[in-house]
Amino acid sequence: PLAAIQNQLDQLRRDGMEQHSEWQPSMRVLTTQVDRMQEIIAHQLRRAMVTNQGAMILAQPIRPILFRLRDTLVKVYRDKPFEFRINVDEYAKARMDAEDMMELFGNLLNNACRFCRDLVEVSASHNGSMLIVDIDDDGMGFPEENPSKLLQRGIREDSKSEGQGIGLAVSTEIVSAIGGKIELLISPYAGARVRLYLPV
Repeated sequence: PLAAIQNQLDQLRRDGMEQHSEWQPSMRVLTTQVDRMQEIIAHQLRRAMVTNQGAMILAQPIRPILFRLRDTLVKVYRDKPFEFRINVDEYAKARMDAEDMMELFGNLLNNACRFCRDLVEVSASHNGSMLIVDIDDDGMGFPEENPSKLLQRGIREDSKSEGQGIGLAVSTEIVSAIGGKIELLISPYAGARVRLYLPV
């Protein structure tokens, strides 16, 4: 399907549709999204080729990625005033691919921002060979009965909200691939807590 979309875009360019002002915004949006989809596919293919969990991946700090994501998400949810706290020091590092780390925290923090009322908080601590990262919000939380079902691909707690329901499932796959673990808990703020165990 992606190749078909790309071919259609190429045909529109050959037909000179980019020269028509009414088509220019749509062409730009489609081109940007096609490029992004191709990047995602390339990343997933690279990940699929890495079959050895013990492959040498250097530990890298999570703090810079968290701040980048916070800056982006505050803009995305600019119409929703809330506090976004990052209680993570420069020694909090995880041994995982940078793009995987961005995708993992991007999925989880977006969920937290979407469902929170007034607060999103990220904290981290070390426990032996694992970095424990808690992502808390003060929203509606997870269902009391069998919250782990949300970690399955395609399952969503709130079917009325936007999204495909695969964010938690993809996050679980990323964490499992590096030998970590993900838990769904109750936040101290009475909302949701996602706890990550990431190898250091």
